[in-house]
Amino acid sequence: MVYNWVMVKTKNTELVNISITAAIIALILVPYISKDSMIIPKVILLFLLALYLIPKLVYDFKSYRKIPRIRFLLIILLLITIQLLISLLASDAPLEQQIYGQTGRGLGLITHLSLLIVTLSAAVYVKQSNLKPILIVISVSGLVTSVYSILQSFGIDFLKWEVRTNGVIGTLGNPNFQSSFAAMVFIPAIFAFWNNRYRYLFSAVFTIIFIFTLVRTQSTQGYISLSLAICIFLMIYFWYKNKILVGLVGVSTFFGGAIAILGMLNYGPLSYYLYKASIQSRGDFWRSAFAVSKDYPFTGVGIDSFGDYFLKYRDQIAVSHTFAEYTNNAHNIFLEYSAVGGYPLSLLHLVFVIFVLLSFFTTQKKLAAFHLELTCLFSAWVVIQAQSIIAPQNISMILWNAIISGILIGYCVLISNSTEQVITNRDFQSITRPFSILLVVFGLIISYPLFNTDRLQMKAMINGDGDLAILSAQKFPESSSRYVVISRALLDSGLPGPALNVARSAVEFNPNSANLWALLLINPAATIEEREKAKNEILRLDPLNKEVLNFRIK
Repeated sequence: MVYNWVMVKTKNTELVNISITAAIIALILVPYISKDSMIIPKVILLFLLALYLIPKLVYDFKSYRKIPRIRFLLIILLLITIQLLISLLASDAPLEQQIYGQTGRGLGLITHLSLLIVTLSAAVYVKQSNLKPILIVISVSGLVTSVYSILQSFGIDFLKWEVRTNGVIGTLGNPNFQSSFAAMVFIPAIFAFWNNRYRYLFSAVFTIIFIFTLVRTQSTQGYISLSLAICIFLMIYFWYKNKILVGLVGVSTFFGGAIAILGMLNYGPLSYYLYKASIQSRGDFWRSAFAVSKDYPFTGVGIDSFGDYFLKYRDQIAVSHTFAEYTNNAHNIFLEYSAVGGYPLSLLHLVFVIFVLLSFFTTQKKLAAFHLELTCLFSAWVVIQAQSIIAPQNISMILWNAIISGILIGYCVLISNSTEQVITNRDFQSITRPFSILLVVFGLIISYPLFNTDRLQMKAMINGDGDLAILSAQKFPESSSRYVVISRALLDSGLPGPALNVARSAVEFNPNSANLWALLLINPAATIEEREKAKNEILRLDPLNKEVLNFRIK
């Protein structure tokens, strides 16, 4: 049976607009207004984008629901939504933590649901004419954030960031994220202007900037991701040009990858360059996440709440490391999903990844020719998948993952049809836009508390206003990280009484956080009984903590 691919928009710019919004999300910052100024605006803008798209998707639902591949995508997205809700309802993690996500991560329910909506929109609205503009958009966003990160590496920055790294964070918040983003956009950027008469100049400029970004971030992830992107692109290209070279590139990729993996494990010639303590730390994170998953196999511990259980489930090996560190993310997307949402959520994500991969292979089989734009996007998609196996999710990266995944699925549908029907409906905008605007207003109302509370904390810290700081800590949506920062700041300022009140509110908000109980343990204004209880609770949540075990309360 042949299905007609129905698009309800005259100019078919919907996907391009989504991509432009994604670029803005990658670049947006609100310094001096919000303390979590790299995450909160990205979360809010992503949420508003998704809400704006819903009426359009509903309006055209009857058209795309009949297409088998889109229908299967709908089933996957629906099952993921159901599993997320099951995890949220079954967990005893704070509700606002699960809805809005952890401070500095923003991987709450609204982020996940927004990504699902964007994925579906990309699959529905993809057009051949969309691909070139999307390559340009993603290239420009990568160029801007890379140039900013390079300036940061030389100490040139118009903003002052609180960082624990080398400070080369771009607009993404972390050198690893910045280097991976540069690697992700490298291939699309090289060929975004390939039809331009100055294509070699554009390609040279992008190459220099992105490689220099990798050098200045000093992140191994970037080099590995870039190598993978280049190899994937060359293998697809040579598949249609020279099968012998495909084999050479494939063998080189296999052995190069094997040597790189051995190097990260402190074996082989690359061990000096690739082996880092952070690799061992990831092993600690992964074992803890797997242990959590075994105890919560069907529901997980709650959306973006792995950090409350990491210490409880870490093993003796992790504790014995001199570089032992705390994390609130498993640093592996499958283990993260299994820990926070149970095995079903992890399995559904695996099915989704395989579905995207098979969609691309099906497209290539039907095309039987090299498709430049599609291959560029696929190479970027592969980088995102590779990065997600060894690093936490980053909103900018996973948003592009949603867009590109939807494109690869939707394009497969597009070329599978012998005919294409474009409906010109003048009433389309007039029908959907009022509902879109209404939902955006609704989204602003839901998002405002997240922004306002963080804004109040920033204002309190700038002005040294202790009362405002306490207010921001106890105001909805509460945050474990905010409680820690404010209680410690009050204690360091010689105000143990107010710090104690904040600590009491903190453990009431989230009794499963060892970090919050520590606020009571170290506060001299707390009663002996309170501190004894705090010690016992910390040992419940972090049983291998020798320092707390030997801590004497006076």
